[in-house]
Order: sequence, then structure tokens, then C-alpha cells
Amino acid sequence: MICLGLAGFFWFMKKMSNTYRTTWPVAISINHPPEIDLVTSIPSHITADLEGHGWDLMFLALGKKNLSIQFDQPVEGTLTLSKYLIIKGLEQELVNKKITIDKISTEGFSLTFDSLARKRVPVLFDYNILPAEQFRIKSKPEIEVDSVWILGPKVLLDTVFYIRTNKIKHVGLKESIEEKISFIQPVSTIHISPPTSRVSIFIEAETEKTIYVPLKVINPPVDSLSTDSLVVFPRRVNIAFVLGLSEYNAISEADFEVVVDLNGMKTESDRTTAPILLKKIPEGVENVTISPKSARFFYIKKDTILLDKETVKNG
Repeated sequence: MICLGLAGFFWFMKKMSNTYRTTWPVAISINHPPEIDLVTSIPSHITADLEGHGWDLMFLALGKKNLSIQFDQPVEGTLTLSKYLIIKGLEQELVNKKITIDKISTEGFSLTFDSLARKRVPVLFDYNILPAEQFRIKSKPEIEVDSVWILGPKVLLDTVFYIRTNKIKHVGLKESIEEKISFIQPVSTIHISPPTSRVSIFIEAETEKTIYVPLKVINPPVDSLSTDSLVVFPRRVNIAFVLGLSEYNAISEADFEVVVDLNGMKTESDRTTAPILLKKIPEGVENVTISPKSARFFYIKKDTILLDKETVKNG
């Protein structure tokens, strides 16, 4: 066992003395004044291929998770980071000069900086809510804030006219709920304040109601002067509908308008029926049915009335 242990030790020492290559992530940051900010984002997933002895690479791994380099940008404008500048920054980051940089995954890039600005924009609430059967949304979902402040480079803020929320989706709701909602960031360099809000969703049970509504006649015929009066049957119609439980006592016959349209009808026509039309219904009422669906009408003429009066007078 001692011999095996010694053999393993010397084998490990020899292996760690060999030269190896490994790939390391590179984190780039920019030191700039607080009154300016990045317009373009720093590329992610930049890597560097390092070469060195096993011991040197092992000690590097024990002290770092990535290679981080920093550049300065004191004013607005463009900062160009060439491959040469990035490699030079990495070499300064590597304390152990025995480790060399073989290559990096970028040929360089440019970053644009602009002055910071602030403005207020409206919030667009994105949701998909489906209540359970025999339930409904009582009122439009309410979000705590209807606008937010955005902070970022002025050139980017000029292109942002609203902020959209992350989509809320619920299926089969049977009760009102309240939850936190976040906003979709247009770009990483634009910051939203507040970063979150709260939304309230109001759900209530549905119920049925039946009422009787007076039938209104519109466009009666005027083609015969002998017409004394028009009789329409029925005078009232039955309306059944579905509504929210909270609106049961608030809906009355005055909220509906039911008509029979006699436009174009002639007094001498053989036609004596016309469809009943629903001209007005209150908001929130659904599945409306009318009974009956048509009305009968007929005319009483003056001659007939006078004849009847004369008959009564003469006994």
C-alpha cells in the first residue's frame, strides 16, 4: 500500500508538471461616470484559451471563477475594444506570468455611451383569464400602477413609448385573486421603476334573471288616413339573461329596449306578424333570449268605430 501510494504521488506530480490548455470565461466591465450609460450591451460568453503547467492552472482555478477586466470611459461616445486591448487586459489580470493566453473568442467590438435620461410611460397589461364554468370576470383586472418611470441612455428612451407586463394566465378561476406582476425590460440598459406591481382579478358567480319589458312599436304605417289605431300583441315580452350575481338587483326593464319595426308595412297587407328586435341591452348581460320572438298586429279603422257607436246609439 505504501508503494502504491508513493507511485500515485509521483505520477500525480509528473502529470501536474505537464503543459495543458483550458478555456476560461471572460467578464468585461466598463467604469464610467453615473451621468452616462451603455447604449449597446457588452457581448456575453467571451472566453479565453489559457496554456500553462497543471500546477499553475490549478492554483488559478482555486482563486478565480473567471477572468475579469475593466476599462474606463469618462465621456459620451464610442469605446472600441480591439482584440489586442482585451488580451493586454487579460495579461495584466494573470498574476502568474507562466500562464499564457493562446487565443480569445472575440475579434473586438465597440460600445456606445450616451447621457442618462428619465421619462414616464404607460403600462400595457397583458393577461389571459378564463373563469370556471358559471363564473365570470366581475370587472376589468386592475393593476396597481398605470405608468412607470424608465431610466437609461436618452437615445434608447426616445424609442420606448410603453412598457408591457409579463403575461398573466389563469384558467378555471372561481374566486378573486391578487398577485405580483413584473415588467418586460425593453433592453438590459433600460431600468424600470418600480420594477414590479400588483394586479387584482375580480371573479364572481353567474346567475339567471327573467323580466318583462314593454314592447315598443316603431315606424308604424301612415299610408291610410282611415287608420285610427294600431294594436300589437303582446304588449310586453319575456327576456331571460345571464348576469353577475352582484348586478342582479341593479338590472331592470328600463335597461332594455325591445321593438317591433313596421317600416314598409301597408295597412291593407295580409301580413300580420313582425319580428321582435332587441335594440338595447345593459353592459355585462349575456345569453339574452326573447319570448315570443315575433309580434302580431292589426288595425282598427275609423269607419268601424263610428259604425259601432251609431249601432249602440240606436239601440
